[in-house]
Amino acid sequence: MGGALDPGYHVLEVVPGIQCPDQLPPGQDFCASTQDSYAPSPADLSTEISVEIAAPDQIDWPGL
Repeated sequence: MGGALDPGYHVLEVVPGIQCPDQLPPGQDFCASTQDSYAPSPADLSTEISVEIAAPDQIDWPGL
């Protein structure tokens, strides 16, 4: 995350990692998959969030 966040409540967004296809396009000989990461969401009132309520073993935890 680039360092410690200020004290308080923070909303983070999941930034999907790159997932390489099973077969690379012609002329492309390299692809590096990456894991999901997190980034601070904008600190304003227009930031949309979603909440998933389910048993912990049924949630698709990003990057974990």
